[in-house]
Amino acid sequence: MNSWLENVKQFYLSKGSFAHRTPEKIRLFPFTTHSPTPNLLAELKDFQGVCGEVNRLLNNIEPAEPFNMTSLLENVSKEVETQHGTHLADIIKETAFYDDGRLFCFHPMMFYYRSCTKSDKKISTIANYCTNVLFEGQSETLPDYRNIPAKNVFHKLILSCLPTLRKNDKSKENKNFSMIDVGLCEPFQEDISLMAGNTKFATIYLPELLKFYYLLYQLRLLEKLNNFFDDKELEPIYFTLDWERLSKERVAYDGGWQRLIPKGNPDYKMWSHANCLELLNHLPLKGLCSPFTYLDIKNWTETADSQDICDAEKALDELLSFYETNIEKLDFPWDLFGHGFCKGEDTVTGKSLLLWKMIYCQFKYSGRKRAAEGYSSWLTSFVKQNYIKDRGRIGNTLAFNRQQLMFLSRLCIGNKEKLRLRELWTEFARRGVAFDFDSQRQIVTLFEKLNLLEKKSDSGDAQYVRAIF
Repeated sequence: MNSWLENVKQFYLSKGSFAHRTPEKIRLFPFTTHSPTPNLLAELKDFQGVCGEVNRLLNNIEPAEPFNMTSLLENVSKEVETQHGTHLADIIKETAFYDDGRLFCFHPMMFYYRSCTKSDKKISTIANYCTNVLFEGQSETLPDYRNIPAKNVFHKLILSCLPTLRKNDKSKENKNFSMIDVGLCEPFQEDISLMAGNTKFATIYLPELLKFYYLLYQLRLLEKLNNFFDDKELEPIYFTLDWERLSKERVAYDGGWQRLIPKGNPDYKMWSHANCLELLNHLPLKGLCSPFTYLDIKNWTETADSQDICDAEKALDELLSFYETNIEKLDFPWDLFGHGFCKGEDTVTGKSLLLWKMIYCQFKYSGRKRAAEGYSSWLTSFVKQNYIKDRGRIGNTLAFNRQQLMFLSRLCIGNKEKLRLRELWTEFARRGVAFDFDSQRQIVTLFEKLNLLEKKSDSGDAQYVRAIF
């Protein structure tokens, strides 16, 4: 028996029974088949815990020892000689802590102390994912904020009383997830550079930046996977504004959430892609190393010699037979596949696409829907928690609130004092975001109300948006 097929069997068969497994050869998403809990979704809305772990991973810092308000106040009392210790403690409680007891983030070094309240392992996995797919290969990263001094005596006192941070001497590798180019590398590099050079901006908005790119990366990756072997350029995704009215006739309706996830359901495609590419990555394609994607397979077929392609087609036939036979043992009737269950195009790409159709079909028509639904709910639940507006009878649309729009506009303006209005739309698009004409008018109206629009004429070429903060 072929050694690669034996590896497939060892991975997918347990006591003779087939089970889809969390991918190992190519990990595209940081999800499990169990839906995220409400507590975890609250953490993903806040994104402070993810931001803290990303900073620690990038700067190779161990998590801080646990501390709370009481232990911090005890440390302060040791550092400060005063006859009014109670008053000092009250001042610190009021000015340095949130109501829930978390320390207020007044300096970017605080990110090293950020941890989530629950579900630490899952938050760490998502942080690892962000680090892999966003920072992999980037020349600009986040600085070690321990080297940035506090700007006043009070903040310096608080920072000096926090637990000591230590370097992680193990320097463990964090390359568990596969980074796929979805066209966001260049703008992300620019935005991280802006954060790295502006301590105040980073202190307030770094979690929002990571959350935004975590969203866009996954949406664009899903669309890229849905294109399979078609290397067409990804179009920006249309967002709306949560205060505007919307109809189904708007470009922003069909070009946004509905384009990506019709009826608000990924329809098992994410889990099907994850399993299909995991199976394909077991194939012995000469000269093509795992992890590889659909497009990598297509590119390989264009340069491989005829014998290697013939060997790949035979291996795919074995893989298709293995999958078909073992799903049948789970009492799945392949006749539900309908007219789609044909051998299709007799090529490497055609057989690969057939494998995906078989995986998708058995999830859609079998009792194993729960795993696929749980896997995809990580994305849909996150988006609904952060970037969705319920439009009633027409359903959900991707939407920014005013604060999110202002933040994204600030990123687009960058270090400039102002930016031409026409260039602002271009910068939005570079970051994967589009607004239709009606939303653009709403944005212009908002900028006018906030006195951020500098008009030299009514022409878009003669209108400028000033830096917001």
